[in-house]
Amino acid sequence: ITFDLHFTFTRHINTIYDRAGHRLSILKALAGSSWGQQKETIILTYKALINSIVTYTAPIWFPNASPSSIAKLQTIQNTALRIASGSHKMASTSHLHR
Repeated sequence: ITFDLHFTFTRHINTIYDRAGHRLSILKALAGSSWGQQKETIILTYKALINSIVTYTAPIWFPNASPSSIAKLQTIQNTALRIASGSHKMASTSHLHR
């Protein structure tokens, strides 16, 4: 966890975003269009590789994080759900979270 003077945890969230973004490429590789893994396998991989770093120490930083920082992390989750479900980039986020 990275602390800052105002306890907004922006730097920490940017680090999480960067690390999780790199791991999304693993999900993309698993979700090949003609031979890809099942949705359940991709979701388990997401939970192990990405969700674990997003939720680590979340009770500490989440209450003080800015809405824009939370939105940044939400884009990682939405991208992973799009990969797992095979949805297009423009798919509604409400559809993804069902």
